Amino acid sequence: MVLTIDRSVQLIVEKHLLQGIATWKASGGTAIVMDPKNGNILAAASFPRYDPKNYYLYQQSLYKDPMVSQLYEPGSIMKPMLMAAAINEGRLTPETRCPVCAGPRVIGSYAVHTFDNHYRPNLTMTEVLINSDNTGMIFVGETLGFPKLYEYLKRFGFSQKTGVDLQGEQSEIFRPIDKWYPIDRATVTFGQGIAVNSLQMIRGMAVIANGGRLVVPRVVKAIVDSAGQTKETKVKQAPQVISAQAAKIVTEMLVRVTAESELRWPRDKMPSIKKYRIAAKSGTAQIPIAGHYDEGRTTGSVLGFGPADNPRFVLLVKLDSPLVRQWGSDTAGPIFFSIMQDLLNYYNINP
Repeated sequence: MVLTIDRSVQLIVEKHLLQGIATWKASGGTAIVMDPKNGNILAAASFPRYDPKNYYLYQQSLYKDPMVSQLYEPGSIMKPMLMAAAINEGRLTPETRCPVCAGPRVIGSYAVHTFDNHYRPNLTMTEVLINSDNTGMIFVGETLGFPKLYEYLKRFGFSQKTGVDLQGEQSEIFRPIDKWYPIDRATVTFGQGIAVNSLQMIRGMAVIANGGRLVVPRVVKAIVDSAGQTKETKVKQAPQVISAQAAKIVTEMLVRVTAESELRWPRDKMPSIKKYRIAAKSGTAQIPIAGHYDEGRTTGSVLGFGPADNPRFVLLVKLDSPLVRQWGSDTAGPIFFSIMQDLLNYYNINP
């Protein structure tokens, strides 16, 4: 088998992910680099892992690949996809202002807050993403309407397996549309109450990076038979999810998110990365345990792509239960930008 994996990119990803897991005292982590144009996976790493040569020395729970087998609630890295859906439908623009962001949103017997309990009335939709405002995202969902939101969740591929050529992929099966409670319809707009695998998330962001198409990820580029004949594996046709124009609009929104949100702190510590236009979004998700959310554990992640004007790769960094800091921008953020900086250097991409 001839793989899509680039061993130099794999080394970059493993080095920074391991360092980050140790620095932030996380229980584990996953990082993936994918070409958004064709779904080629250039690197994929998850820790803890096992040694296939001495597999019998490890717990069987480590045999599964978390990239495709571990379902989790993604949190705010889901927001760009649903914002893109509303923009694609013509319901919103980046300048549309939120008329219901002045305080917590009451949904039935629940009150939905912002992550920092600060409220910013009259936010534009770009500012909703910059501030990762949950109340603003509920407004996005209400403006789009749940039937359309439900449709776009499926169009972005969150209700189906990615079709990657790896074993053990798991995917949530959506409940019928009439079985979603009002609070479910609200929380899904900011990535809670929905289960995904990491590969589903990275290909969802690839839709925005590649002009609106849903690619099928792969790790096998070709197969060489016993006679030495090489047979290329086909890149599967990618359906259009959103328009190229909608993808471009959301890309520009995410460039501002990278420069003006909490992501600016880890980015600014690497002066060379500031010369590039990077589109990204961080997320911090609560972890469901036995019917409720664990108050002391989170999943921190950053999902994005670069360079924004001609994306060469999409990158996801996810940390499981970091103990030192809980926020994705603080923990996954430095790992994301360290990997991104090395990728830009490796591919000799000019600012």
